[in-house]
Amino acid sequence: MARLVLRGVARLVTYTGGNTPPGSLLLQAGLSCSDADIPAELASQRAHWETAICNRFIRAKADGDLVPTADPALLARHTVAVLMGMSVLATQGVSRDELLSLAEMAVMPVAAATRSIPT
Repeated sequence: MARLVLRGVARLVTYTGGNTPPGSLLLQAGLSCSDADIPAELASQRAHWETAICNRFIRAKADGDLVPTADPALLARHTVAVLMGMSVLATQGVSRDELLSLAEMAVMPVAAATRSIPT
């Protein structure tokens, strides 16, 4: 699941349609704006993504897809941290291929917590 999320992010943040800069508009606004509402919205979005991913990891653990010692909340936080970092890297010109390679490396902790390699 983490692999699918991160590979999707790599594709999303590097797709520009030729008319827009790469990266996440929301994330870039939060990094460059002095409006206090923007960072609060970013935190809210991050919390939403983290909760959704954590819930999926909780379900995977209940289904026996994660080892009993796996920490769904920590795995979710790791996934979201990488997701946000990939968005920043895309705005700095990191290529889709480089982000896809990063996504593969970033799922290694998740793979270590699973009973089999995630797809």
